[in-house]
Amino acid sequence: MVAIKPKPMTVISSLYVHMSFCVKSQQPVLTDEISNLLIDFFALRAKRCQALLVDACCMPDHVHLIVKYSPYVSVQEVHDELKAASHAFINTYQLTAEPFAWTDDEVMICIGFSDLESLKKYFRKQKDYHVVNGKTWKDEILDLLDTHEFPFAEEEWMPLVKI
Repeated sequence: MVAIKPKPMTVISSLYVHMSFCVKSQQPVLTDEISNLLIDFFALRAKRCQALLVDACCMPDHVHLIVKYSPYVSVQEVHDELKAASHAFINTYQLTAEPFAWTDDEVMICIGFSDLESLKKYFRKQKDYHVVNGKTWKDEILDLLDTHEFPFAEEEWMPLVKI
């Protein structure tokens, strides 16, 4: 009997996730210097998790990331790694005057490839959105969910949005 060799499998993946998380108590501690370090840190850590940081925007009290996922990793695992590792990084190098922490609140929204450019533009308008309009991170997330008619989860397996 002749053994049949399986054909190599080609995997094409384009799962993009817009994630955002906020500094505990919405403290504006992410200076431009810390933000630049964080963006580089997120890019390196994402790569280590078999993901790609496509774009990032840091505000004084929160971050927005667009991450492209490999089909071999879980969205939650990469998110948790980025959040926990950045927390440890900031505290290890004492980048803030007080001990640093992220809130437990977080947002992860899958986006399509065709939405990438508009989301990047949205990132570039963050300063205006927050400074000119006086909007907080929570206001922004609620506006984002409302604008895109995101359903508030009621299923037991999907926690309620608790912003």
